Amino acid sequence: MLALPVLQLQAQQHIYNFNGSFADVYGGPSLSPIGSGVLAANGYTFGFNEGLSLTGVVVGPTYTIAMRSRFDDVTNFRRMVDYKNRITDNGVYNYSGTVEFYPYTLGPDVVYAPGQLALSIFTRDATGLFSAYVNGVFQFSFTDVLDDAIVDASGTITFFQDDLVVSNEASSGFVNYIATWDRALSAQEVLSFQPTVVPEPASLALFGVGLAGVLVMVRRRKRSR
Repeated sequence: MLALPVLQLQAQQHIYNFNGSFADVYGGPSLSPIGSGVLAANGYTFGFNEGLSLTGVVVGPTYTIAMRSRFDDVTNFRRMVDYKNRITDNGVYNYSGTVEFYPYTLGPDVVYAPGQLALSIFTRDATGLFSAYVNGVFQFSFTDVLDDAIVDASGTITFFQDDLVVSNEASSGFVNYIATWDRALSAQEVLSFQPTVVPEPASLALFGVGLAGVLVMVRRRKRSR
């Protein structure tokens, strides 16, 4: 019951499940909060133009990023992922409820609504093909000829905070899951992927105690028959 999907066990690099911590489940670099957001046991609430940064994780041209989040306001542009340490306006946005990699391409569907969680997955493969999916549905692909979807020399990727070029393209919101892979997931893998909350060691211990108790009760019942 507690086993992770085979996909995660084989290939996932980093998982951030925000259960009271910004730490990576697998011991990698931690997320860094930007601003005065609130971290709780079930996720992280951030204010307007606040968010998270992550350094030394998405370091190559081939990767996948999965994030389950919501915005309070989806009017106009709302920054989701910045690859260039906020010095350019290019990157992933929620644009009036659609997903866009500005300035190249825009998804066909309204996939984001205010206050509603959505699972967004972004992949970049070895040929430079960048693809976006929301809630398992393909939205668009484009060939990243200028490497705008590759993290720059700073090694830092920024979530939700706007860049320094055009102001007010941000929203308050909430996130409870971010994960990365060092490869591009296939469309089939994206379709079948479900985020899994990895139990903390203490939770695993409690589960073990509970399971032991159940086994004892079962044995007692068998003996009483």
